[in-house]
Amino acid sequence: MRPTSLFFPPSRRARIARVAGITLILATLLEVLVIAHHPGMSLREMVQGSAAAENVGTFGEWVHGTLMVLVVAVYFGLTEFAVQQDLRRPFVRLGLIAYSLGLLAMLGAALLNGFVTWRALMTIGRLAAAGTLQEPTVFRQLLILASVLSQSLADVGGIAMSTGVVLWSISILWGTRYERVVGAGGVLVGVASAIALGTGTLVLDQHGILALAIFEALWTVCIGVLLLQRHPLMTGTLLQD
Repeated sequence: MRPTSLFFPPSRRARIARVAGITLILATLLEVLVIAHHPGMSLREMVQGSAAAENVGTFGEWVHGTLMVLVVAVYFGLTEFAVQQDLRRPFVRLGLIAYSLGLLAMLGAALLNGFVTWRALMTIGRLAAAGTLQEPTVFRQLLILASVLSQSLADVGGIAMSTGVVLWSISILWGTRYERVVGAGGVLVGVASAIALGTGTLVLDQHGILALAIFEALWTVCIGVLLLQRHPLMTGTLLQD
């Protein structure tokens, strides 16, 4: 028998699980859609500080800000899945720890890449255009450092989140037929993603992050469906007390 919450009756726990399942599916699909529209512009174009570059930078901030919100929404759904799987189980608890660490790293990478780097580039462009840019070498080194930090955080975050997917997938390998299929797929996707990131085969640039998001989105949507299967949606009961 699956554990129930100490704080909510089973009926309310089921409603929370349904909300989490729906949130997980919708947020995951939107996340892939937003990543697919990630802006791209060369370093030279950004440093020149053109109006087009500034527009791209502003759009990039909106994209990264939206992604950060969606990633947290997905995390909400996955934490509910972990609760459903019973956090007293070692694989479930370790999966939550690994995924949480990966989430923090990914949020840090998004903050650096989506806000700090873009704004720094635009500031350098304005200073260069005004002829007041001093110590350009130092600025370039700082930008390189920010880029390296962002890439490193993204790689570590991707590996940690993939590890969480593997551990959570193992926890459902002995469930229903659907759970076994999703679990096996999650193990394969998670292990392959972690190895590809660790060996440098997969680089989290504009195309690499989209590929990773698509592969892991397949598993995440299936988890959302699993939550809804366990707690079928009844008309008019979703948000009742």
